[in-house]
Amino acid sequence: MHVNLLVEAERRDPNLMLLRTTLGALSILAVAGLALHGIFVFSTLQAVQRRQHRLQAQWETLAGDHARATQLETARESLARVAADLAAFSNVQVHAASRLLALAQGVPADVQLTEVVLQHTLTQEDDRPARRYAWLVTGRTATEQGEKRVRSLLEALQQVPPPDDFGTVVPGGIRIDPQSGAVMSSIFDIRCRLAPRRFP
Repeated sequence: MHVNLLVEAERRDPNLMLLRTTLGALSILAVAGLALHGIFVFSTLQAVQRRQHRLQAQWETLAGDHARATQLETARESLARVAADLAAFSNVQVHAASRLLALAQGVPADVQLTEVVLQHTLTQEDDRPARRYAWLVTGRTATEQGEKRVRSLLEALQQVPPPDDFGTVVPGGIRIDPQSGAVMSSIFDIRCRLAPRRFP
């Protein structure tokens, strides 16, 4: 025989009790989850701070080397610019010694050179700055067969091989020397135009 001594108002709804139990368990789990999340965030933050301290220490160690490397790179760039300028300057220069030697070897015995001048002008070639050189050769020779000797000198200059050639050799003419007081001596001039030498 079962006697229920609870009045109707004192009876508990089993669904309500289950809900309360579930909510309590969920609350405990939520608190535990938040605690674990807080521990994870804290440990991660500590790890990040430790790594930051290590990186800071490494940077302080490497800062001097970095500054030195920056100085060396700046010096290298400066030297590279100087080397490029020197290369550009060298590219537009004419080596006169070898040409003067070739000129001396090509002068006939009866020809006397009185002046050899190397002229140059700045110009533009293919929209780039360039330097144009010209040799001006003047001399004196006997009037008799003077044209033949000057022509021999012209041919000698035209036959000089590159890179020490005289370019385009143009005779300026031969005429009686007005200062000689006689027709036995003539003067001549020759112009040699070299190809323009461009700056890189």
